[in-house]
Amino acid sequence: MNENIFFNVSSIDENIKLTPPQDSIAYYPISQQKMQYIFFNKKQLLLMYHLLRFSYFDREIIKNIYHSLEPNRILQSSWLQSCIGNRSYPISIYPEFKDGRKKIYYLNKKFAKWLLDTLTLPKFSEFYEMAKSTEYDFSLYSIKSNNLYGGKPRTVNIHDLKTRRLCASIAKEISQRLSGISFESLNIQYSFPTNRKVITLLPDAVIFINGVPFYIEYDRNTELHFQLLGKVIGYFTESYYKNGTVFFVFDELGKPLRNEFHRRVKTFLSKVETTFYQDTNKTYYDMLEENNVTLVANPAEFSVSQIAHHIIKTFYEEHIPKLTIDKVSGLGGLPFEILEITENHNSFFHYEVKVMDDSYEESLIPVLEVSYITAGFALQLEQIYQEYNAQYKHVALRFDRAINAQFYPLPHQNFFIPIFI
Repeated sequence: MNENIFFNVSSIDENIKLTPPQDSIAYYPISQQKMQYIFFNKKQLLLMYHLLRFSYFDREIIKNIYHSLEPNRILQSSWLQSCIGNRSYPISIYPEFKDGRKKIYYLNKKFAKWLLDTLTLPKFSEFYEMAKSTEYDFSLYSIKSNNLYGGKPRTVNIHDLKTRRLCASIAKEISQRLSGISFESLNIQYSFPTNRKVITLLPDAVIFINGVPFYIEYDRNTELHFQLLGKVIGYFTESYYKNGTVFFVFDELGKPLRNEFHRRVKTFLSKVETTFYQDTNKTYYDMLEENNVTLVANPAEFSVSQIAHHIIKTFYEEHIPKLTIDKVSGLGGLPFEILEITENHNSFFHYEVKVMDDSYEESLIPVLEVSYITAGFALQLEQIYQEYNAQYKHVALRFDRAINAQFYPLPHQNFFIPIFI
């Protein structure tokens, strides 16, 4: 299909008619005098709505958001370029900031007003329903509370830009892994909240998947551990975050020694698990548990794949690839001859694998699906060892297949076996 969005008519002629693409649902006038319009299909219009919520963005962000809406297609560069221009166009360049050679863009106010007015029309009620993840009374994440009405942003900084890139990449990864689920059902929404009048702690970003919020804290190796713990406090003292999940992403760490799990991330998790909160006899991890908040921390190298994996494992478990004899026998699997695999739907362990062990005896190895890496993981492993080491020779921990470096150091190495499938 021709995605050229310009249809120019040099003079008014009743015999000349605009012929938009077949899937167009709305058009924006660049110049009514010149009969110059931009036409949008459903996904292009939703793309613009997401860009409005991002406030500023680069081409990488644009393409990743579009890919999350249309996993099997690439956004045409000619279409995107046609949207960029002066204030009459939807998108303009932010000239005061560049990240290397990458240009930064924003939506113009005139277009943003047209976009919001258009999306409130009755025929676009589907968009309205999708936006309810963030657009509700007293929401911290709404367009109104964060003044997201387009126009040139006052400032752009690298921390917030990289946070935005991270979120767009996560959305793309989730949509790729859940390619059988429509973008309407996933309903991925974004927020980068700025209004601090309502709550003491605002996350760097929030991604909503089908209405469920996931909070993101992004660190560029600039904050001390006590400052990071200060952020953790908000997640267990604010009822707003009850039953939530927060991802701490650690960037610009440098290559760790011996390719191990990076010391900064490991130290952060250790402090969460062992530091007592104020004068209580409860650790930060205990307090998170009381507020039913899950904390996941990982190096930026694997953050996109592992945030996507954790979300899918938690809410779309049926879409995690099943273990098979071929997979468990292959690279990243168990170092034994695999005889049989049994899936356990109502058990603490997700699978039991019958193997021929080193003693040429048949034995069972239970498999536990795990995330990379949740707060309390070290404590959980110790509990598993104490409870099951008399019953099993080994317990397998199944990590996501994307983990190929910075392996988490497991205790009781003769008992726990990591697999990456």
